[in-house]
Amino acid sequence: MNADDDPDWEEVAKKAEFNERLADCHQRIVSSRPLDLKNLATEIRLLVKLCNGETIEFEITDPETGRVLVKDEECFRQPAEAILLGCEDNEAITPGTNFPSRRILLRGKLKQICWPIFEVNGKRFECDGISGIKVALPSGVTYDLWDD
Repeated sequence: MNADDDPDWEEVAKKAEFNERLADCHQRIVSSRPLDLKNLATEIRLLVKLCNGETIEFEITDPETGRVLVKDEECFRQPAEAILLGCEDNEAITPGTNFPSRRILLRGKLKQICWPIFEVNGKRFECDGISGIKVALPSGVTYDLWDD
C-alpha cells in the first residue's frame, strides 16, 4: 500500500477482532486459578486436554499423595497406576520480565498452559501444555474447569 491507497478496512477490522480475542484469551488464562488436586475426592476423573489436541485421563485414587490411574491413546491404552506430581510453569529469572525464565514444579496443582508431570513405575512423563480440563464426577456430571 502506498500513501495514496486507502487501507483495507475489512482486513484492519479482522486483525483488531483477532487481537481482541487473543487479549481476552490471555486474560482468562492469567486469571484462571490452578486446580489443587488435594481438594478432589477419589473416583473423580480429570480429562486433561493438551495444546497439541491430545487428551489424557487421570482418575483420582488418593488425592493426598497424587495417586491416579492414567489413560491416554498413546502410551497407556489401559489404565496404569501413576503419581500425578503437578505441573511445571515458567518463572522469570529476573523479576518483572518474561525472559529468561526457568520451569518450576507446582506440586499437586494443574494450571492452564502449564505442563502436566506424572510418574509411572518411577519413570517421569511430561506432556504438552494444558489447554483445558473437564472434571467428571462419579455421578456422571461433567463440567469444564475454566469455562463453566
